[in-house]
Amino acid sequence: LLPKKYESTYSKFETENKEEIEARVQQVTADWDSLDALRSDQKAVLEAALKLEEEKERLRLEFAHKATEFVKWTKEECNVLSIEAFGFTLEEVTAHLASINSSEAAITKEADEKKQAIETLDGEMKKIGVTDNAYCKRPVQDIATAKDQVMKALKDRMEAYQKELARQQANDKLCLEFAAVAEPLSKWVMERKTEITTAKGSLEDQLKFVVEQIAHLPEDNKKVAELKVIALRMEQAGITNIRHTTLTFK
Repeated sequence: LLPKKYESTYSKFETENKEEIEARVQQVTADWDSLDALRSDQKAVLEAALKLEEEKERLRLEFAHKATEFVKWTKEECNVLSIEAFGFTLEEVTAHLASINSSEAAITKEADEKKQAIETLDGEMKKIGVTDNAYCKRPVQDIATAKDQVMKALKDRMEAYQKELARQQANDKLCLEFAAVAEPLSKWVMERKTEITTAKGSLEDQLKFVVEQIAHLPEDNKKVAELKVIALRMEQAGITNIRHTTLTFK
């Protein structure tokens, strides 16, 4: 509009200082363009800042969830490991070792993977400037402590297993000792009883046989005394089921 000249029958007008006005218009236009560019730049900066804060929040939540679940998992595993039963017989306890080795490998692997995932999250948070977490006040050091507790529980379980295995082996050895003395002694008693009750000789011969058996009583009593000692050791060991024989001392 500036270069044009207005004129009518009754009036006319021609812009003065057209160059100056044109320059001002161009300056205003340039300023608006500059503001638009600044607005775009600011929007990009704000969107990047928002995206960063959203990522911080996501990492905080994920860390809180994984850390809490890991500590809960370690406590549950420790409780289960502390009350694990190994079996009631030597064969069962011996066979249980395979299950222990398998579960130890699986638990260790799972603990390592969970701990590594949490530590990775912690590293990502530190990398983008996260210094606090409103959802979890637990420091990353607690994760290492929780894993150490699981490792200790695994070690304690193995020690308890070795102790139970040794007890079962000792009990089995006592049962074998008892059977080794009781079975021959029981057989000898039954044979002598049969000989006496089925004897067909004269009364003098039968009496002579009985007297001969009585002469062996001191030696036989030694076997009974030996059996009694073994039976007492079995009682002290808490053995109620005598393996390898159906005989008892009573």
